Amino acid sequence: MRSVITIGALSLSIILFIFANSIVINKNMRNNEVNNCLEKSIDYTMDMLDDIYKDYDYSELNEEEYINNIMVSFCNALNEKIHTDGDIEVKLINYDFVNGMIDILITENFSYHFLNMTGSISSNRTVKF
Repeated sequence: MRSVITIGALSLSIILFIFANSIVINKNMRNNEVNNCLEKSIDYTMDMLDDIYKDYDYSELNEEEYINNIMVSFCNALNEKIHTDGDIEVKLINYDFVNGMIDILITENFSYHFLNMTGSISSNRTVKF
């Protein structure tokens, strides 16, 4: 009877260790993916838009159009770079055309695929152009 309890406790400990290890590895992998894709997507988008909009009129009337073009281009670039089964949310935190800055936040919500556990990773990047 003592050996059955010992084997059962050892088996439960091993299972809990595997679950904890899986959660840590999964979260770290998603964090790296989101951070790398955010950086690559913003760089690609800014390079592409610099070529298109180098002679663009940045008056207040065109700000909304320019921001929409930036966000559409960024989302397309992010979609090409990131390969995930999670839900990606992109938010424009702030933009300033006077100083040439844009601030974007990406949040990925994902499932750990066991015990109905979900996780979330966020990454923020400010770019000066």
